[in-house]
Amino acid sequence: MRLPWTKTQFLLELLCLAMLLGMITRVVNIWDTLPGYFPVVDQAGGIVRKEPRSVLLTYPMIASTVGITLGMVLCVPPAKWNMPCRVKEENADRVYSFTRTMVLIIQAELFVGFTLLQAVSLRFQPTPKAAVPLLAAVIVVTVALMIAGIFRLNRS
Repeated sequence: MRLPWTKTQFLLELLCLAMLLGMITRVVNIWDTLPGYFPVVDQAGGIVRKEPRSVLLTYPMIASTVGITLGMVLCVPPAKWNMPCRVKEENADRVYSFTRTMVLIIQAELFVGFTLLQAVSLRFQPTPKAAVPLLAAVIVVTVALMIAGIFRLNRS
């Protein structure tokens, strides 16, 4: 079964690509103005250490790894996806399209998180303590809404 991409799914994918290109472009554009080493605060221990400026490229690298991994998941035929319930044949198109949209929303949330973390790092400020737990909470809520939506769409 091959599902067509909706406009929303296509726009989410373009948004993620734009954020990834923006992260890379921003670092490349200001590369010469960055110091060789800059302070990074380890929030767990409060220890300030110096890291090379190449560390700023880890955000786009992690984001591209996430994008490739989720893209590979979406390349698998929907009938082989591990769903939280048995999908009825008459609801399969809606359930699988909804699931693809939610996976792309999770990808966009992760890209927004990496973009914001990189922006904070480029200002040479410590990452707020609540940043990572807040991002994790947003993703957990999205997954919960996705599971609830799958059950709801499969019942109707």
